[in-house]
Amino acid sequence: MYYKIKNISKLSVLLLALVVFSTQLSAAKKVKWKLAMSWPTTLTPLASPPVQIAKMVKEMSGGKFIIQVHGKEKHKAALGILDMVKNKQYQIGHSSSYFWKGKDINTIWFTTVPFGMTTKEQYAWFYHGDG
Repeated sequence: MYYKIKNISKLSVLLLALVVFSTQLSAAKKVKWKLAMSWPTTLTPLASPPVQIAKMVKEMSGGKFIIQVHGKEKHKAALGILDMVKNKQYQIGHSSSYFWKGKDINTIWFTTVPFGMTTKEQYAWFYHGDG
């Protein structure tokens, strides 16, 4: 079940990217994006999904949409992904939003902690436990 959901989510991301940028792709113009990650490319559990998505986007677009994946060893700012995307140094970022807690406390809701609280437990903590 987990792998089925994982595959469906990957495909939905790819389809969304292709639909949004189909006008650019149909014009035979190559689109090159850079993706910055908070972790090194050698950290397989976290680094391999963006690499696989970049590979699938390239294959599905016939090489017209290329995503270059850069790990923290390339840009040297593992915790600065949000700022790099905001300042247009990179078009995409792959990180954990709890790194940006100091910039906007609301961003921590976009990252989960493995084996952490369920949704009900998280809301209970937030509203009744000084969260």
